[in-house]
Amino acid sequence: MTPEVSIVKYHEPLETLKVGPITLFVLEDGTNSSTRISAVLIHLPPKTQGPPPHWHEMHDETFLVTK
Repeated sequence: MTPEVSIVKYHEPLETLKVGPITLFVLEDGTNSSTRISAVLIHLPPKTQGPPPHWHEMHDETFLVTK
């Protein structure tokens, strides 16, 4: 059985979180994938260190750096 694909359109209001200088845009919070997959676009201002060290008990994490 092929899983359904959920598409989050950019014109929809995205949940936005601010953590210090970092802005996170939640594209998929896992509600459409039984919490198996989530997607977050993270904007880091220049010379920002990036996310602090953290650990996910049940999830892998992958980064795609665009700039």
